Amino acid sequence: MKRPFPAWLIPSVSILWFFFAGLLLIPGPGLQNDELFFAGPLYYPDAAFYNLQWGAHKIPLMVMSYTGALKTWLYAGLFEFFEPSRWS
Repeated sequence: MKRPFPAWLIPSVSILWFFFAGLLLIPGPGLQNDELFFAGPLYYPDAAFYNLQWGAHKIPLMVMSYTGALKTWLYAGLFEFFEPSRWS
């Protein structure tokens, strides 16, 4: 028996629906503390739990005692090109 549509169509439509429904909700409730947790060391270098001093720069290594700073590093690069906002 032949299917009336390809097998990849339903998962693809579901993913797109989820993505665009999420885009509609971004402006709604605003940003929460746990979503912005990584940004403290970007603007206040002493906010990191542990950082490495290299010349005049402080490089965050741990945001908290159990959270590394990888997301902080990734967003630091992103914010070089895009202004920080809820969309970035």
